[in-house]
Parts: sequence; C-alpha cells; structure tokens
Amino acid sequence: FFVEICVCLYLAVPGSSLHFFSIPFPRSLASFFLPMSGKVLTSKGGAVFRVLQPSDVSALDVAAQCLTDEPMMRSRGATQADWRAFLGHFQDCLSNGLSFAAVDASTGELQGVVLIRDLALPVPERAGNRQQYSCDGFDAYLAALEHLKEGFLLERPDLGPRVAADMSVLAVMPQHRRRGLGRALTAVCLPHLYREGFKLVTLRSSNEYVSRAVRWQTGWTPGRVVDFSQWVYHGEVPFARVESPHTNLQLQSRGL
Repeated sequence: FFVEICVCLYLAVPGSSLHFFSIPFPRSLASFFLPMSGKVLTSKGGAVFRVLQPSDVSALDVAAQCLTDEPMMRSRGATQADWRAFLGHFQDCLSNGLSFAAVDASTGELQGVVLIRDLALPVPERAGNRQQYSCDGFDAYLAALEHLKEGFLLERPDLGPRVAADMSVLAVMPQHRRRGLGRALTAVCLPHLYREGFKLVTLRSSNEYVSRAVRWQTGWTPGRVVDFSQWVYHGEVPFARVESPHTNLQLQSRGL
C-alpha cells in the first residue's frame, strides 16, 4: 500500500552537496502528488524521483525536446517531432520498472528523465517507420549505438540478461540544467538497478560535455568510441558534420 519515494534537496548555496532521503507515501497519494506537468522549479525547490509508469507518456515528450541538442542528429537536421517518433524504440522503458523521472516536488513539473533498458535486449521495433522523419540519419544513428553495444558485449561475454543495464537516454529540461539534476538522476537510479539484480551500468553519449561529466564521477570507465570523422555507414560518413567539441560517440561503464 505504500511506495518509497526518494527525495533530493539541493540548496542554493555555492559548494553545497546533494542530500537524499526516503519518505513512505500511500501509493494513491503518491500518484496524486506527482502529476507530470506544472510550473518551473525555483533554485530553492526540491526534486522527487520516481520510477516511470506506463501512463507517463509525457516522459517521452520531454526526452524528445531535450534530444534536439544531441550533436549527431542535430547535424542531420532532426526535429523534436523526429525524436518523438524515434523514441518509439524505447516505449518499453515506461513499463520495465528501471527508468526514472525527476519531478518538481511542489508543482509536479517533469524536469528530467532517464530511460534505462537491459543492455542484452535487442532494441524493439519503433512505433512507426522512416517515413515519419523529416530527415534521414536515424538508421545510421541507431546503427552507431548498436555497434558500440555489440563490441562491448563481445569483450564482456559474461554480460547476459539482467546483468548490465543501459542508460539509453539521460535528459534534463534546458531550464533545469547546470544544477546537478543529471548527476542526481544517475545517483538515484544506480542503487535501484543494484537492487534489481544488475551488476553493471553503461551510458553511450555523443555529447562531449556529458561524457566529460560522467568521466569525472567516481567509478566510471571510458570504453569504446565511434569517431564521427571516420565511421562509415552504407558507404557514407553520416556524422562528419558534427560540430566540435563533439567528436565521437563514447560508451562508458561502471560496476554496481
């Protein structure tokens, strides 16, 4: 009858750290208390983190909005609508019990999401087809992601089902960036994945700033990369126009 909600309070004081604690809420009250829309969080507010539910379809809308900054497909002219169509690949993240949302504790605004899947599982067929896109390149984008994954799994044959989890999308709304929310989302999901039985987590990022921030965190190990200037897909170098400093797609991992 109760659900445990992890709350993060971050103080508007330079140099202050993140503080986490858990509060048991009746399940019915938690659902009422955490709507998926609301006003913008102030710097003195708090964020509530909870597992995504099948009804949280707006989480994919938020992810699509954030992904318009993704360097690879930005170089191909991808729009928010394109990303929303592509995220049909990750519809299962709303029901697998592994993915999280960060919600404003006072207004219910959805601030960020992390979509997580079992790394060993194949990417499901997307909801739609390539005719839904206003640009080309999503096939190449998905192939680059899968190329990194397949190479990593060849190096780690011990990583069967329910052993490695993949943070497929880590997205924070623009107005809530540079406040440590992405780091907080990561910090919340790691112990949850461990309790679910996973031993390792991976993250693939084409954004150098995200990759650098992850490298600075304790426990993450840089792995395989796809060099945008050299990676060939169907006779083309599809991401040669990606702007500096985003020069590669990198996989990083850490034990749990």
